[in-house]
Amino acid sequence: MREVFDGLQSGALKPATASERCSGSLNTNPEGDNLRDVMATFLDVPADSALPAFCDALVIAIVDGRLTLDGLLQVAGNQGSEDAAFFEVGKLLRAVYFAHEPSPTASLKGGTAQ
Repeated sequence: MREVFDGLQSGALKPATASERCSGSLNTNPEGDNLRDVMATFLDVPADSALPAFCDALVIAIVDGRLTLDGLLQVAGNQGSEDAAFFEVGKLLRAVYFAHEPSPTASLKGGTAQ
């Protein structure tokens, strides 16, 4: 996670590549199915598009500076208190939701939002 975050922040990693890595990682993760179901409803997308939509929005939120590495690590359970992690989960969900609307794919691919 740190490598991807740092690559996005420095510009060394293209957002589309980071999103593809994220989707690939989640597709092989046992928790990926649960996240797919939640994000399909949360982002109002078909289930087969949920993880790519989540990853696109997550990458946009990182690039825009709405999420920090420390916050992401707290969400992942790698550091911090439980209360701080809950706060960061809310922050992550809010950032993903607003990065997804109206068209994160256009933003990731360098197009314009519709």
